[in-house]
Amino acid sequence: MSDSILGGIGLSPEDLLGGMPARRASTIVYAIENLTLALVTRSRHALARYQAAESGRDRERQFMDAVSAGREQQQRPAVQDLERYATEWSSMVPDVAETKAQICFQLSTRFRLLYDRTPRLRDALGVDSVAVADAYRRQQGTEIGSAFIDARSTGWRERLRWSRARISERLETMPPFWMAFSLTLTETVGGGMLALPIALAAVGVQFALVLLAVFAVVNLITIAALVEGITRDGTMRYGNGYFGQLVSNRLGSPGRVAIVAAMFVMDSIGLLVGTVGFATMLASAVGFSQLLWVALLFALALVVMRRENLNGTIAAALVIGTAILALAGGMIVLGLLHLDPRNLVPQALPAGPSVIALVFGVLLYVYFGHTSAGNAARQVLRRDPTGRTLLWGNLAAMSVAAVIYGLFVIAVNGSVPAARLAVEQGTAVVPLAEVAGPAVNVMGTIYVTLSLGIGSVFMALGLYLQSRESFGKRVAALSPSIRFGVEAALPVAIFVLAEVLLYLGSVSFTEPLSVLGVLALPVLGGVFPMLILAAARRRGERVPGWGMRWLGSRIVVVAILALYLGAVAAHALFIWTDPLLRALAASTAVAMAVLIVIAWRRGSFVPRTVVELRADDPPGAGAQLSVVAAGHGASDEHIADLADAREIAVHLPPSRPAELYVWAHKPTRDGDTEPLPIQTEERSPDELILRPAN
Repeated sequence: MSDSILGGIGLSPEDLLGGMPARRASTIVYAIENLTLALVTRSRHALARYQAAESGRDRERQFMDAVSAGREQQQRPAVQDLERYATEWSSMVPDVAETKAQICFQLSTRFRLLYDRTPRLRDALGVDSVAVADAYRRQQGTEIGSAFIDARSTGWRERLRWSRARISERLETMPPFWMAFSLTLTETVGGGMLALPIALAAVGVQFALVLLAVFAVVNLITIAALVEGITRDGTMRYGNGYFGQLVSNRLGSPGRVAIVAAMFVMDSIGLLVGTVGFATMLASAVGFSQLLWVALLFALALVVMRRENLNGTIAAALVIGTAILALAGGMIVLGLLHLDPRNLVPQALPAGPSVIALVFGVLLYVYFGHTSAGNAARQVLRRDPTGRTLLWGNLAAMSVAAVIYGLFVIAVNGSVPAARLAVEQGTAVVPLAEVAGPAVNVMGTIYVTLSLGIGSVFMALGLYLQSRESFGKRVAALSPSIRFGVEAALPVAIFVLAEVLLYLGSVSFTEPLSVLGVLALPVLGGVFPMLILAAARRRGERVPGWGMRWLGSRIVVVAILALYLGAVAAHALFIWTDPLLRALAASTAVAMAVLIVIAWRRGSFVPRTVVELRADDPPGAGAQLSVVAAGHGASDEHIADLADAREIAVHLPPSRPAELYVWAHKPTRDGDTEPLPIQTEERSPDELILRPAN
């Protein structure tokens, strides 16, 4: 991306090195600031779980258009961001003492540089070198230390900003295992947990724990399959890699259509459920009308949609997720302190198809944390290309989530009578607070605000972005206000629907979750992971550093697909009685079957041979040449200097698949990648010639 930033603002490396020192430095400072802004923008979309296919590229184009409009229109990055991304922009700084000194001076006029807090910036500019210090003294007539501010002279606000930046960086650079573990756990354990005691009230605590364990095992299999698919997919390691892109890479246009539809259902019903849960909880704990709380959440969602960003950084997600887990732990402890052994004995409650539907849908929903594997992939795989820590981090997180759910069910269902839970229209916090006291209301209010409140805003933003992409050029000619109204119409309609349903008293928090669990999550958390694994094992660009051969066997893949497809079909045929719901379930089952057939017929599972030429950065550092045939590593070699290589002979395995894919690219320092121009020639069935365009 570094090179694309320079090209976007009309600069070349030669421009950066040309002219007088002050002019050169000014040009470089401009490029540094804009690259830093681009990296900050990307980090704020790190958790875009439901990002549409073009959204990431659209934002990059919008950013480049703004940069090209002129530097006076550009906001400046924070000095903390300059320090954070100094390693990425350091390649823009020529190894010339006069230029480095001038850049240091110009940055000091634009930012408050603290010597002790900017070690990477100082290293990038050679501030502590004798040559740069002498150049600075000649240019400015003073010591280079005058460009920096003593940390003791800063105010508390500035110290707070530096402390926050330091904590954020530590969170986002934690060891890869803990990154994968934390993101998956904090995404999985959320508002859906508050529906578990209500959904499982009719089956008893003992059987509820058995069901939790069974669903946990199935989800461990599917998330392991997804992680292997991600590890084998080369493009998931770069740029805006996310769950939807992985589906498109492996299953093509049918997968793209299916994931857009599934995400649409997920966001639409999820927004309604989250809004209802948020409003009912806060109305019960704080007071005021449920309708007022919906209106406040709607106003916040409008602001976020207008900005098109919720600053979903990894650090923010981890802080919020940790708070949610702590609050869940507090409610579990209070529930266990008020445990009544009589509630642990199965109680005679009405049971039937409606209970089965409720249990199945809610259990699928609470275990869905699969998109976090895609969010963590880029950060984790850059530091552990084998994917081993990505796998075990996700499996450990899903296992811990199962334990938390079990404890929460014991705490709530063991302290609140099943008959009381069965009639609750809101979250499980309300009946638990009736038994365990007002402290539960306090913790539950914060929990619901962080999980359901913020989650609803995320889903509203996701629906808005999906609508914007769907309408595309058809509304481009409209005024910005009218265009926004058209693109935001769907989330607005859902907020209005929530107001109407709450006013009529005809909606609950738990029941819509069961509908969501049946209509969307069998596709997202069941079908997609297994199809992606089956395709990646035959067509993937990389080979993971671990192996679970049984995971991708036909027996396991077919069994999981049949399980999810059969469950949805059973809802259409036997479990649901409402004609509309039965029709929706039947349509979902048919769509799942059609997706599997089309993916097979279009060749998504046909083995291929992948030749990857990956140039290192900077130029002259060499390149890596690898061959993967039908998902198995065939060869891997290092090229000392790609610039001197006029012709590269690639020896292909004799038994390789006939389909051949050549992927030549160069990763950039910010984690993106760009294609390398290259010519190919097959001299024989066993030899391929690559000619880089030097």
